[in-house]
Amino acid sequence: MAAVVCLMGCEKNVGYEAGTFEALANEMCGEYVLTGMHWTGTPIDLNGDGSGYNDLIKELCWFNGYYEPNHFAEVAVSDIADKNDDKTIAVSVMLAYPDFRLEDGNTSIAGVGYLPFTLRETYIGGDTRVALTYGPVSFDQVPDEEVFLKGITELRITDFEDGEFTVRLRCHLKEADEDEYKHEYLNYYYRRLN
Repeated sequence: MAAVVCLMGCEKNVGYEAGTFEALANEMCGEYVLTGMHWTGTPIDLNGDGSGYNDLIKELCWFNGYYEPNHFAEVAVSDIADKNDDKTIAVSVMLAYPDFRLEDGNTSIAGVGYLPFTLRETYIGGDTRVALTYGPVSFDQVPDEEVFLKGITELRITDFEDGEFTVRLRCHLKEADEDEYKHEYLNYYYRRLN
């Protein structure tokens, strides 16, 4: 009997009216893990082994700096909600990326870098909209050799439902031994753990 009561207490949205911010927060908040990193362009060979993939984890896992403990995301009620009337969910991620370096006109990959970022999902009425806290993403202040970061033109959350969400970058990537950059979407897929 006690086990049944405990299980009932863990059920999502118990005691929350559907469509409220509290129900939304209860549904979304928790720890998530990266399950995939998909490049929407043609398969790309970042490590120069002759095999290209759209799943960039298969490419990046061989480079220095690849660190799986960074592949977790946390979703929580934002502290901004305490400072004003906004009802906001904060999504904190560490996005892996190929650390392209430009030296003497040549581009190479020095390893894997991680971009720490917090995006916010703002509750409006019975719906939500995606909003970045500080407006458009800009990487104008990064060093000149940070080729990948300079190529990001969009960063946003998409498809946040059923315990999963996607962070989408519009960026450019460069294949090994090629001069031309490809500008496409890079999707990071996350799944809820708890």
